[in-house]
Amino acid sequence: MSMRDNYLLKRTEILIVFANNEEFKGFKEFISGKTSIKVGNTFFVAGREITPIIAYNYHICCFLTSSPVGGLSISAELNNVANYFENLAYIVNIGCCATAKKKVEKDVIFAEKIFDADLKKEEKRGTKYYCSENKHLHFDNAIKAFVDGFKCQDFKAMYEPIISSSSLVRNFWKKRSYLKQYPTGKGIEMEGKAVSDYALQRGIEWMLIKGTSDNAIKKDSSALQRPMTKYATQLFFGLLKKELLKRKRLPVFVGGAVAPGCEFNDRDSYINVENDSFELGKTLYEANYKVVNGLGLGVGTSLLASAYDYCISNSINEISECVEVFPFPRMIGQKVNNLSEFYRKHRKMMIDKSLIGIFIFGDNSKKGKSNGLQEEYDECGASMLPRFVIPTEGYYSCDLFDSHSYKGMSDVIAKNCKKIKKENSFSNNLKIIMKSIQDLDEYFYN
Repeated sequence: MSMRDNYLLKRTEILIVFANNEEFKGFKEFISGKTSIKVGNTFFVAGREITPIIAYNYHICCFLTSSPVGGLSISAELNNVANYFENLAYIVNIGCCATAKKKVEKDVIFAEKIFDADLKKEEKRGTKYYCSENKHLHFDNAIKAFVDGFKCQDFKAMYEPIISSSSLVRNFWKKRSYLKQYPTGKGIEMEGKAVSDYALQRGIEWMLIKGTSDNAIKKDSSALQRPMTKYATQLFFGLLKKELLKRKRLPVFVGGAVAPGCEFNDRDSYINVENDSFELGKTLYEANYKVVNGLGLGVGTSLLASAYDYCISNSINEISECVEVFPFPRMIGQKVNNLSEFYRKHRKMMIDKSLIGIFIFGDNSKKGKSNGLQEEYDECGASMLPRFVIPTEGYYSCDLFDSHSYKGMSDVIAKNCKKIKKENSFSNNLKIIMKSIQDLDEYFYN
């Protein structure tokens, strides 16, 4: 896997799945030529072609299932493909459904909840379908208000329940039966239950946005699938434009530690380590990143303190939204045969969770160099993560910086990073690196 593919998989926060080619064509027709929507070159995951998109600073990937035969196919595809996307906030299905109305009208339904028509309840008189409402949809009132108030001369937006069954296909009588059992359902479709179930398993949100393309109580017709999917897509991107969807903090691994008392490290320089580490954390949190760190001395403790300070200042209840710490066990050497291998796996676990690696400080004295920082740096390279080094005189980060390259990144990023100098202040080097991190999107989404 290339650095680009790995970056896109970890960067994606919204994954859109399409059940058939007509719906996918409707989606692509809507986004074609939109200056606010940047479409990148496709890549492949588990045999499926993936299209990366940036729209209103949301990072999206979408794909078409291989064998559209209903919810069972969608469920299999999500397990095969979606599991590669590690930092998803939403799973979305955009497409069409059968309307419950007697006349097919141009309605787009944003699913408030799903009536699960596949669950069964055993009763004395036999098997009877019943309604199971999904309880894990956590949209706030702002989204409902947006959908209810959405004005468009081409279609009417509705925030209503949808009935979902994995095996409807074109079964006319089954559709009629479900409509009678769930009279408040405004549409019937096959993919929503699989999408919502997968989201529940992953602990993320789901969205189901369906344009009505045929009538559930008359003969089926697919002539409206493409245009109605365009309308559903218009409603989806309207949500993004209003920034009503929560944003996912993306994980950045920060490697570095400084033990107090090293021969080059007097009290004042140690305070500088803490202050610079605090600044790095604050900068990343403000840019909507999350720090992943092993809680190393000086660096990790300051990153954690910075996260706590940021959460209090911004009324964030859970510090875990901003930082994940994985301390190295102190007494584990008495219980494992190969301590270096144990630490290697521990570092790899942190790096596997991350999108980017940033390396700072690190012990570099006659008593011992920071082998751990070198191992983390090498592991990031092996895992195809973009790496950045902030050199500080007297610390091991300078050794890393001397041999560091920007292979796999664009010439623009490499040119910008050449401005990083050992004699620069930590703050100036940090500004250069943050600009380069922003440029990664421009490069990888081309």
